[in-house]
Amino acid sequence: MTTAQAITAGLFAVSTVVAGVVGVTLSGFFPTVSRPDTLGGITGGALVGLLSASALALGLTALWTAIDVLSWTVIVICGGMGILIAPMVFEGLPRGFCDSRPGVLTLTGIASLLLVLVLGVTTY
Repeated sequence: MTTAQAITAGLFAVSTVVAGVVGVTLSGFFPTVSRPDTLGGITGGALVGLLSASALALGLTALWTAIDVLSWTVIVICGGMGILIAPMVFEGLPRGFCDSRPGVLTLTGIASLLLVLVLGVTTY
């Protein structure tokens, strides 16, 4: 495995974990009636939409990069590991953090930062 492949595999695994944590977080926000009061209204809906868009972009970009660079066995192992670890990471987060505006903004920032890193690897 080359250095570029190892970096891509690591970023893919971390991206899978982050996308999984965001997915589990988002599952508590739909339908809109079940959203916490702190994420109600237009701005709360916009934050949830932004989080959804950043997680979707991260997941698709990481998968596309992994398919382009890695073998299928590495993709399955790293992706499976990320999917299995994501709920445990979510359980470790404080409930108030996940249901607050700063928490949603933090998750959006982490997903966006990873997206930039994954895109940087593709141009490298």
